Amino acid sequence: MLAKSASLPCYEPVCSSQLLLLAASGSSKSEGSVFERLKQIDVFSKFVEIVESEKGLRDELERQQVTVFVPTNEAFQQHAKETEGQVFDMKELIRYHVVPNERLAYKDMYAGRLLATQHIERDLKKHSQMIRINFYVHVEKHLSEEAQNGMIYGINHVLLPPRNALVVLLELAPLFSTAYTAICSLELEGALKKPGLTMFIPTNTAWKHLGMQNLIYLFSKQGEQDLIKILKYHISESLVYSPRMMEERHLVLGTAHGDESIAIEVTPLHSHNKEPTANVLSGENVPSKVIFSINHGQARVWVTDGLASNGVIHTINEVLIPKDVQLPHLMDAGGAVLSE
Repeated sequence: MLAKSASLPCYEPVCSSQLLLLAASGSSKSEGSVFERLKQIDVFSKFVEIVESEKGLRDELERQQVTVFVPTNEAFQQHAKETEGQVFDMKELIRYHVVPNERLAYKDMYAGRLLATQHIERDLKKHSQMIRINFYVHVEKHLSEEAQNGMIYGINHVLLPPRNALVVLLELAPLFSTAYTAICSLELEGALKKPGLTMFIPTNTAWKHLGMQNLIYLFSKQGEQDLIKILKYHISESLVYSPRMMEERHLVLGTAHGDESIAIEVTPLHSHNKEPTANVLSGENVPSKVIFSINHGQARVWVTDGLASNGVIHTINEVLIPKDVQLPHLMDAGGAVLSE
């Protein structure tokens, strides 16, 4: 998450809380490694100081091709004010700013692209934690430095690895408060603290689509077991980001609700199609919009790849209903309540 969390989600390509890249000395190709170039740029002296104080970091910046997002000295000062009293593992914090084995030019960092960082997250089953272009990092072409073994991009915020999924839902309460309330009221917090999860979380509006009477039932003692089934049906212990869904196109995931699974189908957006879409990728020869359909149209993914320390959150526009749950008020095939 960002050093200072926004009160509302910020997933679109233009957003006031994005991290802006800052010009160090203009785009140029220079002699020396990434670390050597960093030492020559005054506004990055704090970053250099941390690298030199943590064993192994300099070697990681010199032995491989890397793309590094470097907070300025001012960014570190602001970070210190905003997180006063908090303790961070500075080695892992720096690693979260480093994309290993990649030399990414501006054209390579299209909106929505996920980048695997040097920070290995235990709660992701030891997978690399991700950053997402135009959400965590906003890239400007003219604000870059080139070195022999990689690229440097200055940013005006310190990137903080995301927090646990349950905390993410709480921080985005205007969007997910219904799901958060349901999880906590049923003491299912543990289900969202497991490692390596993929979570399909309905928005507050999605819950409203069930109709008032169905919601009253689900949040009553009588409907408690059905609500538990519904919530578990939205959680998978398989870690799946949007690039894998894009690659496979058709994907079946097991869920925390017994043997029940969900089916995901990915199709390109046609210009005449008005269905809900996800802004996943954009750039040369890359589709800018696709449709992620779940269970043959029962729901659609609205926003992909919300990052958490223990998984990924995909925001969906309808509540998924497993086969063994019958709501008291009938709904049509599109999810609309037929009677209240």
